[in-house]
Amino acid sequence: MRRILYSILTITVGLVLSGSSCNTETNPKDDPTTTDVGVKIGEVIWATRNVCEPGKFVAKPEDPGKFYQWNSDRAWSGTGATIPGWDATMPTGADWAAENDPCPEGWRVPTETQMTALIADGYVWDNTKKQGTFGVGAHTILIPAAGCLNYEDGVLSSTEAAYYWISTSEVGAMGIILAFSNGTPAYVGGFVKSFGCPIRCVKK
Repeated sequence: MRRILYSILTITVGLVLSGSSCNTETNPKDDPTTTDVGVKIGEVIWATRNVCEPGKFVAKPEDPGKFYQWNSDRAWSGTGATIPGWDATMPTGADWAAENDPCPEGWRVPTETQMTALIADGYVWDNTKKQGTFGVGAHTILIPAAGCLNYEDGVLSSTEAAYYWISTSEVGAMGIILAFSNGTPAYVGGFVKSFGCPIRCVKK
């Protein structure tokens, strides 16, 4: 059963400067932000890194990347302070529109079915690195706990936890996320669509 998160109960404000994790390499042929070999977990190939700017991956798996509101391709940086120009408008739609998908070419935001299957394949929390490991054996991916941006003002919060968007949504204001943290098993639940969350893509 999905959990519904109407608010964040435990708030830990931190300075996760996601904009600093979007560097590109000097050699375009070796630029990890434009390509990703991915890891096959079950029947799905998952990217090994989060999304940075639209169409770009971060350089390293532990980098948080940028934050996105549901069904939006606008990238926001997490600074721990109110974001000037933050858009608190509630996103609409029941599915993430293809033209708003920030994933690089050949990738897309995962479905609820795919995210649920990822959880079923295994999850381990690394308290030292503040990240989750999903999958089994050699077929695993690391997903950092980057927190989220508050739906009212864009302030970065809950940096001891992770919230990742799924392409499908519930009725009205609620999108669907993958959530996990230290001491909390990974689960799929509802989240207000105007929160800013990181993106982990799957292969089309």
